[in-house]
Amino acid sequence: MNGKTFISVFISFLLVLAAVEAKSAILVVKNATDLSELYEKKVLSLLNGMGYDVTIIDRDVPIAYPDYDVIVVAGRPTNVGASKELDDSIVNIPVNSFPSVVIDGKFLDEWGWTRALSAGTTSSFGRQKIVIQNNSVSILKDYSLGDRPFVHVAGDGPVINIRSVNTQMNVIASSDDNGNYAIIAIAEAGQELYGVTPKARIVFFGVSYSIYWTEQAEIMFKESVKWVSSDLDADGVLDYNDNCANASNADQLNSDNDFLGDLCDACPNENSRNYDANNDGCIDDSDKDGIKNDADNCPFVSNVDQSDRNKNGRGDKCDILPGESVELDVDSDGNNETATNKNGIVTDGYELYEDPNSNTRALVMDGDKDGMTDFLIDIKRNDVYDKYWDPDNELITDVAQGDTDNDGDFESLINVDNSSGYEKVFDGIFYDLSDLLIESVAVLPESPGIGGDVAYNVSIVNSGQYNASNFVVSFYHNDILGLNKTITLPPNKTTSITFNVTNLASGNHRLKAAADSTNKIIESNEQNNNATTDVFVPFPVSSSGGGGGGSGGSRFVPSGNATINGISPKVEITTGNSLKLSGSFVNNYNYDLRDLKLFLRGEGLDTRWYTLQPDKFDEVKKGETKNFELTFNMPTGSKIYTYSLILKGAAVSNYGTVTIPHEFKLQVTGEAMPTTTPTVAKTVEPPIEPTETITTVEERSQPTGRFVQVITSPIVLGLAVAMAALILLVWKFYPHPILGKKGYVWGRGWKY
Repeated sequence: MNGKTFISVFISFLLVLAAVEAKSAILVVKNATDLSELYEKKVLSLLNGMGYDVTIIDRDVPIAYPDYDVIVVAGRPTNVGASKELDDSIVNIPVNSFPSVVIDGKFLDEWGWTRALSAGTTSSFGRQKIVIQNNSVSILKDYSLGDRPFVHVAGDGPVINIRSVNTQMNVIASSDDNGNYAIIAIAEAGQELYGVTPKARIVFFGVSYSIYWTEQAEIMFKESVKWVSSDLDADGVLDYNDNCANASNADQLNSDNDFLGDLCDACPNENSRNYDANNDGCIDDSDKDGIKNDADNCPFVSNVDQSDRNKNGRGDKCDILPGESVELDVDSDGNNETATNKNGIVTDGYELYEDPNSNTRALVMDGDKDGMTDFLIDIKRNDVYDKYWDPDNELITDVAQGDTDNDGDFESLINVDNSSGYEKVFDGIFYDLSDLLIESVAVLPESPGIGGDVAYNVSIVNSGQYNASNFVVSFYHNDILGLNKTITLPPNKTTSITFNVTNLASGNHRLKAAADSTNKIIESNEQNNNATTDVFVPFPVSSSGGGGGGSGGSRFVPSGNATINGISPKVEITTGNSLKLSGSFVNNYNYDLRDLKLFLRGEGLDTRWYTLQPDKFDEVKKGETKNFELTFNMPTGSKIYTYSLILKGAAVSNYGTVTIPHEFKLQVTGEAMPTTTPTVAKTVEPPIEPTETITTVEERSQPTGRFVQVITSPIVLGLAVAMAALILLVWKFYPHPILGKKGYVWGRGWKY
């Protein structure tokens, strides 16, 4: 290999390596030029920390989505008001076509992730927890079922919820024990939702207010990004777009043009599209009659002879022929009833019902909405239906009678799929059964004092298609019935009821609401009618007074404060240096604090430029001091700037949430002069300046942000240096016409 060839190969290798290493993300926000501290900056910081080159957009703009690895929508809870919501054009972002993580509740129904009006907001007293419902995916791999991790460090961060009955996504974490309100939900590529089938993995991540995310929530978010943009075989092609996701095949060779690459295809020369249920690359033979499905005129019923008497392309065994009948002894009297295709139309099934001895009569209808004729059969001819017969599906089920809507009249309850329960109600028209559920609860005020009052507001919805009349909503205080209220709720309607609790004593109060507590309404789901909320009233704090004995020294307002000490109002550091600061958190309250979390916030400050150790304490007793170290590592060449920072401590107690802010300024100066000021030497990888990683679509020109990420990678920089050295060697030892050298002879030197 001559020198020029070697250099070409080497450069190609570098370009391939760069393409594999680079990662890019689209971040959808409210305002790309003014990111929100509450909702967006933490998300951007985490993506940067994961190595993503981030392009920020705030509306639907022309952009090459296939060039990006993941879409992240950093939206808002549902209660922020129209002026703070994402731009309406965001609905056009193709989240169902590419790996996507969505922190927003506005467009879920329009994307097909939920039914209409299914997203809400959940708030809680104290810090927000979620309940782990499914740990089978990597997002929640560190948890056990039923675990209740905190997701916010402070108590003022609500989460976005989805009513689980109104989504076809898989709920993996919820705000309640029963999984009725999804906080994190996922869908695989190809999973059918409401009118859409995503082409890649998607995640609904309902933990909003990212500024308050706990370390656990940050990990869940990062694992969500990793899960949707996975590349299991590490071949540089993301799984959703990889025709052989479990075996490395960067070339994606697919000789038969089906869905599987040759490396994973058991029949690489047989196009199995639309005929490959087991996804092995071969055309199926579902009925095992030796004729593959693409050529079988009756693919799911064995018919080796392929008989087709009416020449309509369907085998006789799969065809409802004109005049053909099926028989069944519906009334068990020893004589078969028949259903006949009398009209000769094969697409409406067997439309004529006949009973040879006229013991029964039938109502013609379509119970399962498949376009084929079904029958409700009145066996005793007393205008009460006893059986549901679906002759084209060879199905017969019992019909029950009940007062479905509690209005005093009986209706017919129909099981159209032979499942364990009823799905339909018939009163002359078929309807879906009612489904009453408690959509949301709110307690005001959230933190009442001793002797105070609270209003417990409950929102109840009937998400079915049938009326719910005169049912009872019950309210319980500490499991004791406090009040019943009777209401009527039409289908797809919501109502709110407020229960008042007065003169609350110290301690925990369990408030519970139950819709249809007397079980009068027959519903499709009887498991989502209850909601429970805990309200804590603090105990009085005793303190000694100057007046002697008795109870006169007891007061109800806790006193004291907490402080963060040791961090000067102004701190200076030069670029390329490290600086260690020793601080302390002092609890001067007259009560203990729990779950103390320390975190640093500041406009433009990259999270990779500092460490805070330790940043959390399980308990800080009254009068106790906890020490910590804050270390800054400013990369060489970082911007000369003064950052306004807030170091916060957030903890909980029997009296609510405590947040202690400490404001100071970090001044970054130029090259360091010789000084005796002690610093802590520490080698750090220079992070990318924040202003270089935040790019809008308009700013994304050649060279692209992806290329910037590549050339600043330590690995690629090292390889570039090696390549430069190689070029110098070639320059030295190979002919160079400019210098007049014709070649180098070992032991003799250059020829001129």
